[in-house]
Amino acid sequence: MLNDSNALRLVIDEVIEQNQSIHMLKADVAGLKADVAGLKEGQQRLEDGQTYISVTMEALHKDLRLILDAVIPAKARAAQLDQVVDTAERQEARLGALETAFKEHVSGHAAPR
Repeated sequence: MLNDSNALRLVIDEVIEQNQSIHMLKADVAGLKADVAGLKEGQQRLEDGQTYISVTMEALHKDLRLILDAVIPAKARAAQLDQVVDTAERQEARLGALETAFKEHVSGHAAPR
């Protein structure tokens, strides 16, 4: 009977230890579930941030394209204006040379009185 009592006591102690282990495992699982929930929330915040950055980058790209569309024609117009000014200066120089040549020509053919 003593052996049966000791064996029963050992079985009961083992069941109690396993029960405690089960409770500890359940607590660990609950902690892990909370960690997973926190990670999912963090992942969602990262995805939201990524979406915000993507939208912001698209807006910046659009704004940059508008700026470039405005600046590039302005540079082209400035280059055209520089070309027109250069052409006008060359024409002025040619007219000045023609005027001088014409005056010399006219003064050389002046009728004596």
